[in-house]
Amino acid sequence: MPQCPHGGSRDPVFMTVLSARELLAACERVLGPVTLVTDRSWQHGEHHVIEVSDSAGQRWIAKSVRERGSYEREIHALRNWAPALDGAAPALRACDDAWQLLIMTRLPGRLAEETEAELDPAVHKLAGQLIRQLHEAVPPETDRDVAAAMAGKLELWIGRGSGLLSDAEISFGRQQVKPLTAVGPVSTLPCHLDNQPRNWLVDDDGRVSLIDFGMCRRDVWIRDMARLYVQQWAGRPDLRDAFYAGYDRIPAAADLVLLRCYLAYSAISTVVWAREHGDALFEEQGRRTLARLRAGDCYTS
Repeated sequence: MPQCPHGGSRDPVFMTVLSARELLAACERVLGPVTLVTDRSWQHGEHHVIEVSDSAGQRWIAKSVRERGSYEREIHALRNWAPALDGAAPALRACDDAWQLLIMTRLPGRLAEETEAELDPAVHKLAGQLIRQLHEAVPPETDRDVAAAMAGKLELWIGRGSGLLSDAEISFGRQQVKPLTAVGPVSTLPCHLDNQPRNWLVDDDGRVSLIDFGMCRRDVWIRDMARLYVQQWAGRPDLRDAFYAGYDRIPAAADLVLLRCYLAYSAISTVVWAREHGDALFEEQGRRTLARLRAGDCYTS
């Protein structure tokens, strides 16, 4: 298995994820004899993720990625942005462009989502510090198109979700996202874009690490808080305030306008993506968020 070169071929766009046996074989070509510890895959089928242990007892994560863009985003983030987290993100050991396969260090700790850490203000504060480090991994850039492009992307999701959304829901989504077309140039930073407790590891000493960089790309900073606003922070302003204390920045009114646009877009895209992947719980989350936004609960006050 070769070390990962910079970049890589863009074809094919989608791959069949590797089986556990194939992943183990790939790990052994890089790490020597390994033992399967557990399968850490999600049900959506976009990745196959296993944890293994080598002959010295060190743990590793092997990840087979179905979609080319997700694979390339994660490679780029791990090589160029994650090192700014000072060990609080996985280190890339090897990868194979042909099979869209990564082997990474397994960081200590458990997913915050699986423990009381999910709703611990101290953990949210540390997560805020980590996200600020990620955002400052490289200098910001000005982007004239990223906000306006969201309106176009919404239409693609509406088309893909034909029959899933009511006319009233579609009209609401378009109305909410429309302000993005007039935003103009914005400052973009390296954003995780799946920032939530299911991607935070918390070890026995309370240290927090960030994992799963497959959605990571440049965007507006406030987008990294969107999932938290509609999940853990709903009804828990203490968690929100703790995160922003760690991040050392409070959103301005203009940031919250952007956030409300993104929340509506995210709710609709979540419903469609979740139906395509047979994820009923995720679809329900998107529908619940959309209903609350339409009822006037903007989450951001």
